[in-house]
Amino acid sequence: MKCVKGIWVKFLLVSIIFMLAAGMAFASGKSETKTPVITTDQVFEPESVGMDSEILSEGISRIVHTYIENKTIPGAVVLVARHGKICYHEAFGEMQDGVPMTTDAIFSLVSMSKTPIAAAAMKLVDEGKILLTDPISMYVPEFANMTVAVEAEDGSIEIVPAERELTLHDFLSMTTGIFRPTNNTGDPAADAYTGNAVMDFVGDLMRDSGVKTGCDDYDLTIKENAKVVAKIPMIFQPGSGFAYTDPSVDVLGYILEVVSGKPLDVLMEESIYQPLGMVDSSFYPEESKISRIPSMVWGGGPGTPAELFGEWWERDQVHGGYGCCPLGLGGALGENKKWFSGAGGIFSTSSDFFRFAQMMLDGGSLNGTRVLSKQAIEMMTTNQIGDLTNSFWDNRWGYMVDIQEDNVPDLPFDHQNGGAGAYGWMGAAGTRWYANPNEDTVIVFMSQLWFLWNILPATERIGNIVNQSIVE
Repeated sequence: MKCVKGIWVKFLLVSIIFMLAAGMAFASGKSETKTPVITTDQVFEPESVGMDSEILSEGISRIVHTYIENKTIPGAVVLVARHGKICYHEAFGEMQDGVPMTTDAIFSLVSMSKTPIAAAAMKLVDEGKILLTDPISMYVPEFANMTVAVEAEDGSIEIVPAERELTLHDFLSMTTGIFRPTNNTGDPAADAYTGNAVMDFVGDLMRDSGVKTGCDDYDLTIKENAKVVAKIPMIFQPGSGFAYTDPSVDVLGYILEVVSGKPLDVLMEESIYQPLGMVDSSFYPEESKISRIPSMVWGGGPGTPAELFGEWWERDQVHGGYGCCPLGLGGALGENKKWFSGAGGIFSTSSDFFRFAQMMLDGGSLNGTRVLSKQAIEMMTTNQIGDLTNSFWDNRWGYMVDIQEDNVPDLPFDHQNGGAGAYGWMGAAGTRWYANPNEDTVIVFMSQLWFLWNILPATERIGNIVNQSIVE
């Protein structure tokens, strides 16, 4: 009897231990382990990620070819991924006159550069090297004692002290009040005048002081540029408004140099490109890669001569119709190569940018390599401007990403990224990306034209096609 009783005691103890272990596993959510997808450049069948290949292929092809036939774009590359797997990656049209577009083409991202720059900033926050609330003058003393331009009752412009110092949060959320230069061509559209007395006054000051924007072959560094910007009044008190301007992001790039102790190109390579395997991303592509950069085409942007609509720019041409944004190959073909514009100077491929977007969609890591904390991604992709609206349309703004707040279009300035919570950004020379957390999709659209506004409907139509093609 003692033997039988002992066996029962042992059986009960083992049973209790087993049930406790199972309960703990259930409570901790570890009963199932999701195997992370290894991101590669391989293109998988759409059906393997729950998408209809016929809807995806036919729809995207129809949309892109329509814009090519209308001479709006000469060519494009479109990449779609779901669950971390590329399921569509196609090149259309030409990248130069008579040269077919290829999926490894290297595009000038222009403003799409801003999101990777924001990621590099959040990397420094993760590392404890800077706080979002730090006064920037801790790192760049020239930004202490900033001033603000205001319009007096008699219409004159007065200069008043800033009520507080600028912070990293202000730069990342585009709420610094730092504006951008006007131009001096005599064409109001090309000169980028707004009709707002304060903005136009500050814009002229910036122009006359030599503040630069764009990706031209400047014999200038972002450090030198930032120190000029620091002397010019802002257009509103820090944090009180939203103003999307390139000089603020170029100043941000210099702040990152100071905080990291590294040139911005080195910082981007070490903190973003290398960990993600972005092998074709840089401010200045190597000479051997220049032929992979598509030429720009006149796509109907401000200042486009009627007779040049749909025509190629010269391969060495720098400026588009909008004089405040030098585009094209001027910097890449130049001799200086020391202007590292975080606002718009990065070149990249669809594959490279997919890796970056997928890292964000996966909460800061890719293929087991953590680049940013989950909290950093959450801050980047949630509304950081409160009740302000981003100056392009009625969407919200995180840290250098546009966020679709809901599924209710608010005409005429609401903007659709593919669904509530979807986010991304674009570049004036024809590039755009989305990440949709609800559908676990990434879309990268690359073209090269002046300028993006004319093909925004195409990118939104592609987003709708991607949503339609999801079957499970």
